[in-house]
Amino acid sequence: MGQTPTTIILQIGELDKNKNSYPLRLFVAGKKKELALEWITSNEVDRSKLQFADPVTTFLTEVDASPVFQTIGNYLYTLLHRGTVAEQWDKLSAKPNGVRVELEIIPKEVAAFPWELLHDGLERLALPDNLFTRKYTPAKLKKPLPPDTGPLRVLVVVGATDEDTNVLPLSEVRHIESEIRKRDRDQEENLLAHRMIDIKVVYRPTIVKLQGEYTDFMPHIFHFIGHGELIGDDGCLVINVFDEKLKKYNAVKWTAPQIFANFQAWGWIPRLVFINACRSDAQNVATEDIRVQAWSIGDVFRRLGVPAVLSMQADIKGDLAGTFAGIVYKGLAELKPLDQAVGLARGQIMTRVTLNSPQWAVPVLTLAVPPEEVLGLNPNTRFKQLPAIKACDDFKTIDFFSDRADARRTLIQGFYPLPRQKADKDLIIVKGGPDVGKSWLAKWCMEVCALLNHDIRYVEIGGQETQSWLDVLLQIRDGDPNKKDSLIHQPLSESAFYRFNWDLEHRFKGEPPPTEFDNRVVPPKKIKLGDPLARWRPDFEQETFESFRRAIIQAAEINNPLIIVLDHFTKGGKGISEQDMTDRFIPNLVVPAALQKFREKISAKEMRSVKFVLVLTEKEFELFKFGDLVKNYHLVPVTPVKSADAKEVMLEYMRYCLDLKEEERRNLADALWPLLKDTPEWTPKSLLRYVQYDR
Repeated sequence: MGQTPTTIILQIGELDKNKNSYPLRLFVAGKKKELALEWITSNEVDRSKLQFADPVTTFLTEVDASPVFQTIGNYLYTLLHRGTVAEQWDKLSAKPNGVRVELEIIPKEVAAFPWELLHDGLERLALPDNLFTRKYTPAKLKKPLPPDTGPLRVLVVVGATDEDTNVLPLSEVRHIESEIRKRDRDQEENLLAHRMIDIKVVYRPTIVKLQGEYTDFMPHIFHFIGHGELIGDDGCLVINVFDEKLKKYNAVKWTAPQIFANFQAWGWIPRLVFINACRSDAQNVATEDIRVQAWSIGDVFRRLGVPAVLSMQADIKGDLAGTFAGIVYKGLAELKPLDQAVGLARGQIMTRVTLNSPQWAVPVLTLAVPPEEVLGLNPNTRFKQLPAIKACDDFKTIDFFSDRADARRTLIQGFYPLPRQKADKDLIIVKGGPDVGKSWLAKWCMEVCALLNHDIRYVEIGGQETQSWLDVLLQIRDGDPNKKDSLIHQPLSESAFYRFNWDLEHRFKGEPPPTEFDNRVVPPKKIKLGDPLARWRPDFEQETFESFRRAIIQAAEINNPLIIVLDHFTKGGKGISEQDMTDRFIPNLVVPAALQKFREKISAKEMRSVKFVLVLTEKEFELFKFGDLVKNYHLVPVTPVKSADAKEVMLEYMRYCLDLKEEERRNLADALWPLLKDTPEWTPKSLLRYVQYDR
């Protein structure tokens, strides 16, 4: 990812009335002492005295390319690059890592200038040339960042109607979804980060519904797509809520004070707020009002203490907004710092227009923390097992896993509860009918957990032969010898099981294990319950489970749960018997897991733990009497696809695996719809057969 550039802060302070000038200071981030001080006279930033058109008015009202924007950008550069400030800036820029420019402008009348146009004739600081990046920091962080846990959650709120050609909301959503998901998992730059980014789209909600969605989902990123307006001195976001009775849209004006009060009451502050809100009636609104509205909404979130706010300081064309958003999220999925992702997105817009266009400079990024700290998506805390994850055949089978968004969230919340005050569970049960995608769902979760550096094992109990409870324990210990190269089929730590192996060998001979163990190396052996040489004692079952519990806890890393997924208990008529499950496996392993007995507290801040995920058919759930025997588990129900959702499921699948334009995908889904609409429920496999057959 390269070395982090030196961050320099160019700060324009409030007007010094004695000097009739604004102080321009240069700092290096993290150091209090200024390196340089210069002055910008008030006449230099008096918009009425410039030799060219007013930069603010021109930027807000002209959307097409014009040479004046290069003139404005060079003018802004000369305001900053002067005297000792220029000397220190150039000196720091000459270092191998280059510099990141952080522009902090305190006076609002000066902050109104379109500083993103800044350039020295060749380099534009807001574009990803060399190591220059561009950001504001008009406000400081008031609250600590939320802890970085689990996948990155993105809540996209669409306020505009689907037919709105100025905003093109569906296009923006599709750009975001398609850019973060690469089809070829073997690409070197594919970090599989789409598994780590959970995007939830809410279309035109009431504020009450939005509150429920927001507080349930607790997003790291809050992204709004729609229109903005000015009411009095405050901006507002417009949400077109459909009135079912009147059969029309009502424009709900979500004002800045309401937004501030709502987010305070909801009790969760996102890490990044992304506002794409063009003006609803810019042609009939005074230029100054457009500027006030553009900054008002962003200021609300900065006052709330949001670490990063990405908003639009003027109108951006709908197709370019979609491109910009998609590239920003693509950059995040590739683990780029936020400012670099924004710079790349600006560059993509610039290639579609020209340098003389103002459109690439419309987005404004304000930061209160270093950009690499905003979201926490970095390879030092995640993705350490990436090569093994990419090579895992079980994970390759779920590359095109579609739908199941609610079930996915429910499952991952078993490991990362929301709200975080809820206790996590050590027993998770995935339950559903045949062919509804239970195993796909479990493997999806396993890949996410592996990307989060958790230790994962996958055990298929049935399908090959009838298993005893002891066979299953040894299968968990030993992994699958036929899949030695698979990440999720590896044996557990051999040394953790030395004592268990030693105890088991003694019990096999009918001997009670000695109370003291000398830590000798005892390799694993396959011991069969029905071996004619076995001399099992009456109490050996419970003791063996207890010995296994102690061993598997030691196999877990400190503060990194070991996750065991057990699947296909009775596949193909093979697997574990009802009696072994109900009389032995459930009382001695499943129930203790539900009671969190597979935990060992080492110190106040250190713990080992094991979590179990059981994938069960509804028939197995009833057969093994889980409802009667087991309590305190996290249930993940998996149901068939409803007819009303079938078209969207097919479209999602086609976006991932068919090289078609969005219009072509929709035409194909529309053509298939008459064959689907009269069937109330579908399994994912049956839906995909229609798509594949048609192709």
